[in-house]
Amino acid sequence: MTKEVNKLLNTARKEINKLDDQLIELLSKRSKVVIDVTMAKKKNGTEIFAPERELDLLSRLEALGIKKGLDLKMIQEVYRAIIEGSKRDQAKIMKNLVKIGYQSPRGSFSEIAADLQSVDKHLQPVSVPYEGVKEIFEAVIDGKLDFGIVPYQSSFEIGVDLTVDLLLNSDVNIVGDVLLPLDIAIISPRENLKLEKVEKVYGTTWLFTRLEKLINKHLPKAQKCEIYSNSFYLDAIQDIDYRSVALGSPSFAKKNRLKIIKKWTANQTGLESRYAVIGNHSPAKSGCDMTTLAIELPNENGCLHRFTGLFAKANISVLNINLIYLRRKYCEHVFIVDILGHIEEKPIKAIMKKIDKMALSVKVLGSYAFHEGSNKRPAKLNVFKDS
Repeated sequence: MTKEVNKLLNTARKEINKLDDQLIELLSKRSKVVIDVTMAKKKNGTEIFAPERELDLLSRLEALGIKKGLDLKMIQEVYRAIIEGSKRDQAKIMKNLVKIGYQSPRGSFSEIAADLQSVDKHLQPVSVPYEGVKEIFEAVIDGKLDFGIVPYQSSFEIGVDLTVDLLLNSDVNIVGDVLLPLDIAIISPRENLKLEKVEKVYGTTWLFTRLEKLINKHLPKAQKCEIYSNSFYLDAIQDIDYRSVALGSPSFAKKNRLKIIKKWTANQTGLESRYAVIGNHSPAKSGCDMTTLAIELPNENGCLHRFTGLFAKANISVLNINLIYLRRKYCEHVFIVDILGHIEEKPIKAIMKKIDKMALSVKVLGSYAFHEGSNKRPAKLNVFKDS
C-alpha cells in the first residue's frame, strides 16, 4: 500500500470518526428532546406512544434518504433502532415519574405545596393540575396519580370540608402534610395602578375576612367581589378592567404573566395553610409520627372533655382538634384530631380501643411523619415503583 493511499485512508478515517462523534452528539440531543416531549405529554395527560407519528417519521426519512442516495433498508434499520431506543427511554421515564396532583390554576398555593414534595433521587416528581378536590381523589384512587395535594385546614384553596368528606368515604389515606406560610399579592394584568383608585378587588371570602385591615388600608375604595371556585379565578383576573385587582399568590402572578402591584409577606398577613398529601398506601413508622383521626361523638354534656381526658391519662399529646361540618346531613359533624404517635405503636393501639367504646364512629385517616413548625420541608414521600 503506497504512502498516498495510507494518507488518503487516514484522512478518511479521521473524517468518519469526526462524523461519528457528531452523530453521537446529535443522538444525545435527540434523546433530551424526547425526554422533554415525554414530560410534556405526561403533564397534559396525552398518550405517550403515537404509532401514526412513527409511520409519518419513517416515511419522511425514507424519502429524504433515497433523495440523498442512501440504501432504503439501512435507513429503515437505523431509524427503527433509534425509535425503539426512544421508546425504552420514554418507558423508563414513565416508570420513574412520581405524579403529584394539585388544585388548579397554575401558580396556586396548592401547586406551591406540591412542588415542595421530596422523593427519592432516582425518581422524578411531576406536578399535575386538576380542576378540584374530587378529581384529585378520583385520580389517586384510579392510580393516575401517586399522590394528591388537597386543602385541609384554614386553607386559601376551596374544598376543605369536601376533603374530609372524601377521606371519610374512601380508602385513600393521608400520607403527609404541608404547612405553607402564605405571601399574598395584589395582582393586575396592568402596571402602575394607583391602589387608592381601585374600584374592585377579587378574592375568596376567606382572604377578605383574614386580610380585612390590610385591604381597607391599601384598597380603601375597592368593592370586594367574591370568587367561588378556583377555575373562575384566572378568568376573573384576565377579564378585570384597569380599575380592578385580585388577591392571590405571587407565584400565580408570575406563572400567568400578571403584574404584582403590592405584596404582603407571610409575616405581614399572619396566614398559614395546611394541605394533606393523600395516597393509596400507609406509611411505615418514621420515629416521629402523627396520626389523624376522624371521630363522631355522642351529643352529650361533657363528652368532648371525657374524650380528651383519655389522651391525657395515656400521656399522648393532642396536636390539633378541629370541628368539621359535613355535607351529607344537616348539622352532621366530626372532630378531626391529630395526635402524636403512629397507629402501629402500642400506646396508640391501646387508646383506640377506648375511643371505639366512647365514639359513635371513628376512622384513622392516616399516620405519617410529623414536622413541628411550618418552615420545615415535608418528609420524603415513599413511592412504590416496580423495579
